[in-house]
Parts: sequence; C-alpha cells; structure tokens
Amino acid sequence: MSIVGVGFSAPEANAAWGERMGYTYGLWSDDERVLATAYGAVAPWDDDAPLRHAYVLDADGRAVLFHEGGVSIGADPNGVLADCEALFGD
Repeated sequence: MSIVGVGFSAPEANAAWGERMGYTYGLWSDDERVLATAYGAVAPWDDDAPLRHAYVLDADGRAVLFHEGGVSIGADPNGVLADCEALFGD
C-alpha cells in the first residue's frame, strides 16, 4: 500500500507544506486537475480550488474510504492514517 497526497500546487510547494504539516507520506502535484477531476475533488465554484478530501483507493483505483475535508487546513491527517491502519494493519 502507498499513501500520497495530491494538490494543485507545484511539487516544491506541496513538499514544503507537507513537511510543515508533519505528513509522513509523499505529495503529488496535479496541476492539470486530472486526478482531482476523476475523483470529483475540484471545487465547482472555482476550478483552481481543490476540495480537500481524502480517499483510500484499492489496487484498481476505486475509492474504498472517503474522508470529506480530511486534509483541509487545520484537519488532522492522523484520522485518515488511523482508518488505514484499521483496514490494512500497521
């Protein structure tokens, strides 16, 4: 299993933000909104605004767990990680 975050910012900005937030997984840049569009995570009122949801995907890319706002500013990503541990083990 791999855990990654995906944002619209440049890779350097995503990496710096993840480090400040204490994330222990990588952050990808989706500057063309391909993944965000596929998973419905582009704000309908502003295509430059990601909806900061967390998805757990199976090996086929299907969402098996969804955390609405799971990675919003101020959200604690440990809730997502705890659910992953409960589903998949340490």
